[in-house]
Amino acid sequence: MRRIWLSGIGSSIASGFTGTLSSHGYVTEDVPTDNFRTLRQDTTPTAIVMSVVDTGLHGLNFLVSARKAVPRIPVLVLVGSDQAKVAVEALKLGATEVCVMPVNPADLLSALRKTQDNQRTSVTEPENSRQSGLDTAVFLSRSPSMLEMWNVAARVARSDVPVLILGESGVGKEVLARFIQRHSRRADKPLVKVNCAAVPGDLLESELFGYDRGAFTGAIGEKPGKFELANGGCILLDEIGEMAPHLQAKLLHVLEDGEFSRLGAKWPTKVDVRVLGLTTVNCGKRFHRGNSAAICISA
Repeated sequence: MRRIWLSGIGSSIASGFTGTLSSHGYVTEDVPTDNFRTLRQDTTPTAIVMSVVDTGLHGLNFLVSARKAVPRIPVLVLVGSDQAKVAVEALKLGATEVCVMPVNPADLLSALRKTQDNQRTSVTEPENSRQSGLDTAVFLSRSPSMLEMWNVAARVARSDVPVLILGESGVGKEVLARFIQRHSRRADKPLVKVNCAAVPGDLLESELFGYDRGAFTGAIGEKPGKFELANGGCILLDEIGEMAPHLQAKLLHVLEDGEFSRLGAKWPTKVDVRVLGLTTVNCGKRFHRGNSAAICISA
């Protein structure tokens, strides 16, 4: 029997989910988030769908309990459109998939099927990297700590948050960033790389954001920046720690609002770009701050 636990989901939404899932051979069961019970073999669900739209970070306690009790059972977490921080934390705590509400029942069914397919090539088994769901053309490792890092990267790849990768020179930050891009929904979209340390500071702004005709002496035509070229995909900002403070402020505007202004432009430009930042600054730390994810790797 394919049993799906629904937790923390409002009755009207749960009713819609139940109808669709039942028609495809699933049996749903409501499980209160504040009453997590000890699992027995005969009650283990096929998957768990939980909502933290109303409870936020506090609601992830249920995810922690579920991960301890049934570590191999897929857990789908439903978050609000303004809960990027919660989505990142859910992925760090072991959520298999994060879906942004509102989610229609058909999309939920598709996500459940995807998690079951992924379960066959789980990335949580450190004993044999060949059997994992990781890209073995990218790396080979039996180290539990390295496999954990790649597991985090695989989960973060499925969300759409900006990513900051910290580490000393030569440890493979760009390899990890490209892995995240290849395993994201933007895999078939552009990946544009900019080395912030290699471009002079006074030119980096026009390189990233472009300029309009007449913006400065010699600007005889308009030029799109790297963010426009990466629209729909990802931009990889290498050595982002070398970026000047005023450009960091402009970058923050892009991250928050999805728009920027070309040099000399009268109107802002809207873009849909995921930012992957690499830096050697503050390496040796692993942290999560704001609506972004950070992964640290060391030699």
